[in-house]
Amino acid sequence: MVEQLVFEYVERLGRPYPLVPVTLRAQKELTLYALVDSGAVISLFPEDVANVIGLDLSKRETLYLTGVGGYVKGKHVPNVEVMIGAYSLRIPIVFIPYTPIELAVLGRKGFFNALEITLREWERKLIIKPRNTLVNDRL
Repeated sequence: MVEQLVFEYVERLGRPYPLVPVTLRAQKELTLYALVDSGAVISLFPEDVANVIGLDLSKRETLYLTGVGGYVKGKHVPNVEVMIGAYSLRIPIVFIPYTPIELAVLGRKGFFNALEITLREWERKLIIKPRNTLVNDRL
């Protein structure tokens, strides 16, 4: 059984954020940092990431999402394999066109459902541990 993972917050533009390294897999794989965001319903990644890992977005469902910054149009892929440390999950992701490749968001759907996520803001730490059998150990 995999134990909990502890991530120190990462400094970006002089401020600490709960960012974790995430590997997305399809025909190829890519690792990048993603912001853990309990305010986001679904995960958002740049379209460029889908292209790099070999996902064809041309026939995917188009979704219009709203948030603090207005609305964004993206392509919905309901079952993308992601690795966080030793945890392997399949989560829905909306790939959006105009986000820089180094910015991605891990939202609640699929991610928060399968894992226990603890933000320790006072310590600037993010703790991830298994919640139930929705998580497959890779060890």
